[in-house]
Amino acid sequence: MINQLNEYTTTNMIRWISLQNQFMAENVEVLKGYVNSYNSGIAMMAEYYSNMIKPRDSSGSKSK
Repeated sequence: MINQLNEYTTTNMIRWISLQNQFMAENVEVLKGYVNSYNSGIAMMAEYYSNMIKPRDSSGSKSK
């Protein structure tokens, strides 16, 4: 009976660890998506502010 309990406990522990690994792998994939979205947003903001700093029309800003 002790051997059966040990086997049952080991089997359940292996299943639990397997589920934990699957859960963590899925979370890592979701996190990668969030990081990619964040990086894309930062790049868009940098481009936007960079374009605001650049002169709009160099011919219109010339003084005589």
